[in-house]
Amino acid sequence: MTRFTDPARPLAAIVLFAAMGLTIGVDAAPAQEAPRDWVIVASNEGAGLGIDRSSIERDGDVATVSVLMGKFRAEVFEPGHDVRYHVSREAFDCRLKTRTELTVLSYGSSDRLNGPVPASSQVRDVVPGSLADFVLVAACDPSVEEDAPGFERPLDAINHERDERLSQGRAVNE
Repeated sequence: MTRFTDPARPLAAIVLFAAMGLTIGVDAAPAQEAPRDWVIVASNEGAGLGIDRSSIERDGDVATVSVLMGKFRAEVFEPGHDVRYHVSREAFDCRLKTRTELTVLSYGSSDRLNGPVPASSQVRDVVPGSLADFVLVAACDPSVEEDAPGFERPLDAINHERDERLSQGRAVNE
């Protein structure tokens, strides 16, 4: 299994990735009838980035996928309002190496839906080696993460990645 993890990558990179557009609207994932298969494809000491393998849809060179950006601990903004992860629906052009956010949803602890977040519908280049590149690789070549454990709940995937990092002696901000 190929893992895209780098203990030296600062949390700011994932936060910046989120601020630059890991934002989604209401249709963040395909219909709930299909079982989810969340797998983390990149992480640092503060968060994990993954995809729902069951959500990948291909149309020529374009792969559309549900993307997860989850924090190892909830970020509390006010009592009763926290953010633990975002789920976005994004389209990746595998040939041109671009991405477009379609929708973004924000979730709190215990999988509580906070609501939609404005998505950037702008087509953006995917920089080689960036966090978005890890997602592009996994969406465009699902065999890259085919041996990684998948989880039905996003929080289970995030917590599993946190536990893996701890068991390997890698830093985790809790």
